[in-house]
Order: sequence, then C-alpha cells, then structure tokens
Amino acid sequence: MTENAADAPITPVMEDYLTAIYKLQTETDEPVWTTDVADALAVTAPTVSSMFETLSDRGLITREKHRPVTLTERGETIALRIVRNHRLLETFLVERLGYEWHEVHEEADRLEHHLSDRLATQLWKFIGKPTVDPHGDPIPDGSLPPTSATWPPLTSIADGTRVRVERVRATDDELEYLDEVGVRPSVTLTVTAALPIGLYTVDIDGTTQQLPTEIADRIFVAPIEERAE
Repeated sequence: MTENAADAPITPVMEDYLTAIYKLQTETDEPVWTTDVADALAVTAPTVSSMFETLSDRGLITREKHRPVTLTERGETIALRIVRNHRLLETFLVERLGYEWHEVHEEADRLEHHLSDRLATQLWKFIGKPTVDPHGDPIPDGSLPPTSATWPPLTSIADGTRVRVERVRATDDELEYLDEVGVRPSVTLTVTAALPIGLYTVDIDGTTQQLPTEIADRIFVAPIEERAE
C-alpha cells in the first residue's frame, strides 16, 4: 500500500464491495472468495479481481493468491458505517415515512453512501435509537460490530413449537408475500407441519399459512416454549 493510495478517496463502488465482503463474512461464517463477491454483486469474477487489487492497494482488504479475502480493520470500519447507514435508512423509511418493508432496500442503497456520521447519529436518535432494522438485522453501534444472537431457521423447528420471528432475509418479492401472510419480526407463530411438496405450514393467530421451504429457511426464530399445547 502506497501513501498516496491510502489517502485517496473511497468511492461508493468501493464501499459496495467492502459491504458485500462484510455481509458474506458475518452471514455465512465462511471464507469469502472472488466468486462469492461476484455472485453477491452480480458482476464478473475478473471485475472483482480488479477491484480487489484496488482495495488491497488502499489497505482495505488482505488478499493473497489462492486465499480468501478478508477485510482489514480500516476496511471493516468503512463497511460497518455503510451497513449502519443502510439499516438506519430502512428503519426511518418504514417507521416515519410509511414505506413497506419490501420497498426500502433500493431507496436505502441510493442514500447510504451520503450520510455523515453526525447525520447518522441524529437519525438514529430521531427514530428512537433502534437496535434492529425492519427485517430484524442488527444495526451496528458506531464503528462496533453488531451484536445479535444466532437464531435457528424456521425449517429446523419441530412441529408444534411456538416461536417468535426475529429476523428475515428475503428478496423484495418474498418480503411482500410474507407481509401478506403476516410473517415479520416480532410475530409469534406455531409450526404445524413440513409438507413433502416443499411447503411449511404455520399457524398465526388461528390462521394457517403456507411458506415455501426456500423462504422458511431464511426466517430466523426464537422458540417461546418447548412445545405448544
């Protein structure tokens, strides 16, 4: 890393790469490779390799041949700032501007790079100092990594168990569907059956709803009691 490279400005595209690496590291707990980032950002592997070279020159990632990429302390600090901004913006849009939770991701993507630390702090205070965003994702506290329990996916829960939804990872279309059937963080439901046709049935306030397995696998829950009566 040269002195000039370290002092050069960080672009929004660079921040997107750092954020992608951070999310892959924390959400999968697996080594992050070039192809992982390419898939996450919908770009080619050569494009990622070129950006990795730039990020390495800036001292933002550690990169060795035939080894996974990791964030440096400086790279992680930048990624955490963008993640914090994004999740604060999503929370603000839902709680204060009336957006639905499936409508906020792209809006937050556009704005996340342009919040100063002061504005982010004031926004956090304005919306009540939230610790999680509308999807249940933890909001980092300043430069500190977010702390959250590791909740099991709904697909690992035994039939008859009552649970509280804690976190949801889904596409905008999937979030819209979940909103229609009443599944979102803080909702309690009972797992009733795993069907062989790739569906999970759950009971929400006396109403049976069906969830595709690929969605249920990304709904993270906390058991409320050992077994529902």
